[in-house]
This record gives sequence, C-alpha cells and structure tokens, in this order.
Amino acid sequence: MWGRLQRQRLAAHEVEYLELARVRGTIHFHDARSALAPLEREIEEASRQSRQRRLLKLRVLYSLALQRSGKPAASTETLAGVLRHASQEGFMRVFIDEGEAVGRLVHHYYCVLQETPANRSDPILVAYLQRLVESFGTLAVASGGAAAGHSLMEPLTRKESRSCSLSNKASPTAPSPNDSACPTARCARTCATSTPSSMRAAAPKPLRLRGGST
Repeated sequence: MWGRLQRQRLAAHEVEYLELARVRGTIHFHDARSALAPLEREIEEASRQSRQRRLLKLRVLYSLALQRSGKPAASTETLAGVLRHASQEGFMRVFIDEGEAVGRLVHHYYCVLQETPANRSDPILVAYLQRLVESFGTLAVASGGAAAGHSLMEPLTRKESRSCSLSNKASPTAPSPNDSACPTARCARTCATSTPSSMRAAAPKPLRLRGGST
C-alpha cells in the first residue's frame, strides 16, 4: 500500500508517510547517525519531485539527527536554512509538531541570532522566530504542568528587563520586558539549561549592551 501511495501526490501524506515515521523513530529511540543516510535519500527524492513541504519537514528532522549525532555546527547550519525558507511563508507546525527536541534547537538558533547583529537585518525572520519560540514555550507550559509553568513565570531581573526593552523598542507589538513570553529576555537565562548537552559549548553568552553594562 505504501509503495503505491509514494507514487501519488496526496495532501494527507505530504509530510507524514511510512519512511518519515521510521527515520523519526530512529532519531528518537535508536542511533541517530543511522538516520542520516535515509534522510539524505528522502531529501534528494523530495527535491527532485519539488515537494517543498515534505522537503522542509525532512530537513528539520535532518537537523535534529545531526545534533544527536554530535554535529551541532552542521545541525545549526541546516536549521538556519530551513527557518529562513519557512519564515517567508510563516510555516509553524512543521517545527512545532516535532516537539521539544526541535523546540530546543529553534531556541538555541534564536539566541545565536540575537548575538549576531548582521543576522538581525532580516526583520521578517526575527519576527517569525519570536512567534515560533513563543509557540514552543506555550506548548511546554501546557505539557509540563504547573511546575513548568511556574519556572517560566519567574520575574525577570532588572538587567534582563532592560535588555529586552532595548531589543524590542523598534516593535510596538513586541512583548513587554516583564512578560515571561518575551523570548529575547529568556534567551540568556534558559539557553544553558534548554540546549542539549552536546550543544552547550556553543550556547551564547548573555546579551551585553554598549558601554559595558549587561
């Protein structure tokens, strides 16, 4: 049955099909390195068939497989390309449906972006990442129970509030600096704990403002 479906263009199986489910299971429950070759074949095939939504999903999983295979730099580079492409269309579920593991990768990349002024020149990407990080945070609170909600609701320090205010001054609709939903202020606090251990060495330092204050 699945062989026949693979030859058809059905919306229901564009991003969910048997081979994708297998590689996802391998990434999460077995050796993620063994998922790299199958993912590369699927990516090549999806690219050849111009299946753009499937290609995005496969590359998200490829980024996760790279990270769990001990290749954080390649993982971040892959994810950056997917996020830039997805930001143009506002795709969210292609990341959110993969759960907290991908959420940590997205959050890590958002923190890196905040530390690199040249990368913040794309306002569409920055606004998209803010919404995506906030969406993962909301899901984490919902699935983590009261304890998780309490940990996200702790008040910001004065330094974090000031950093967040300056970062969001250009956006009238940006979250308040005292709002726990503000991803900019959460970056410095949560990157070290939310980033997988294999990536913690690359986690960004807290934001520093000009003049030496933080």
